[in-house]
Amino acid sequence: MATQPNAYETLGLERTATADEIKKAYRKIALKKHPDRRPESEREAANAEFNVITSAYDLLCDESARKALDDLLEVRDKKRKRHEASDEQRKKMMADLEAREAAFERKQEDDVAKRRLHAEMERLRRAAWERQHGTAASTAPAPSTSERASDDAGAARLRRALKVTWSRKDAERYGAERLRALFTVFGGVEDVVLRDAKAGKPRASALVVMASEAQAHAAAHTALGDAD
Repeated sequence: MATQPNAYETLGLERTATADEIKKAYRKIALKKHPDRRPESEREAANAEFNVITSAYDLLCDESARKALDDLLEVRDKKRKRHEASDEQRKKMMADLEAREAAFERKQEDDVAKRRLHAEMERLRRAAWERQHGTAASTAPAPSTSERASDDAGAARLRRALKVTWSRKDAERYGAERLRALFTVFGGVEDVVLRDAKAGKPRASALVVMASEAQAHAAAHTALGDAD
């Protein structure tokens, strides 16, 4: 179905135009665009253009037809405003998420720097103690590289894990795939582990492991899923 021209725009009018303003605008544009004022070679195109102008005038002069046009334009305006509001909401949500991720990353950098300073101070304290006593501060063997790597990986995984709870009456609705889909909005989901609910407990739970600590931080304290 072809889109009808906006009669108001065709005559250069606002939607609040009065009957006198409509007539005045039509006469002015009709004199300017009349086919008799155009060369013979342009007459066919001029006739088509003039028909559009005349149709717009006839529509706006008919009370019922004008009301139908106003209703259509009102519906389009509301649809456009809803779309703009939705876009603005999505932009705000993304901006908030990026801000939280940036804040978390800055905190992580600060924590790393603090841990390095603490480690250096501890090294200096041990060195001073060894110089004073002439022996090693500790005879315990240092952990192997593989053991340290394993411990670090386990700790990092815990920092990326979120405990998720929901009412036991909704247990059927929240399987591993549903939880994965819900948390994907914050980034990659590495794993979902459903926990066996103990009898008598009112809430079920699961562990959702995100791909990064920043994503886990952004998803923390966020209510997802269906309202109870």
